[in-house]
Amino acid sequence: MVICCSRGAKNAGEDVWSDLGNAAYTGNLPRMMQQLSSGNSVNTPDENGFTPLHRAAQSGNFEALLLLVNSGADARCSATNGDTPLHIAAFHRHTDVVKFLLDTDAKADINKQNTDHGMTPLHVAVYRGCPEIVDLLLAAGADPDITAKGQTAVNLAEFWDSQESQGRSSPCAKHHDTLLLLQNRLKNPAV
Repeated sequence: MVICCSRGAKNAGEDVWSDLGNAAYTGNLPRMMQQLSSGNSVNTPDENGFTPLHRAAQSGNFEALLLLVNSGADARCSATNGDTPLHIAAFHRHTDVVKFLLDTDAKADINKQNTDHGMTPLHVAVYRGCPEIVDLLLAAGADPDITAKGQTAVNLAEFWDSQESQGRSSPCAKHHDTLLLLQNRLKNPAV
């Protein structure tokens, strides 16, 4: 699943990727500009397939994200496990990053399933209990009927809602609100 991303992409050492990826993660814009002006590719992945754009989406560093996209970063890039920057931003509950990515060509991958568990960005947002991101994704055309290991977004929301009611989920997650939002949107698609 996206869990490996919460720990961060594996550091590749002191090479150019590491500098640009880490600069994107920390938002070190001068270092990023130096790396880019030296001819380093904005789309070079690390050994896990994470690009600097994945790292900016992971940390929620909006200025780094803007610089990368304006420098030609591929917003539709996929890591080795199939995660796109949209998956990563949803996992880390970065609503502003998700909103921005949906205004780029990343929107074309709104229903892309990762290779680990078949999760779409919508599944990831449901798993993380983030109704704001679920709402954004549904409004942008995310398909709630896609299954990941046999589970639709509603099935996943029902499971995590039951876990939340038993005190078994993250205290910052809003699984019940996510379930209610999904149920309402499915009953009233125009909402």
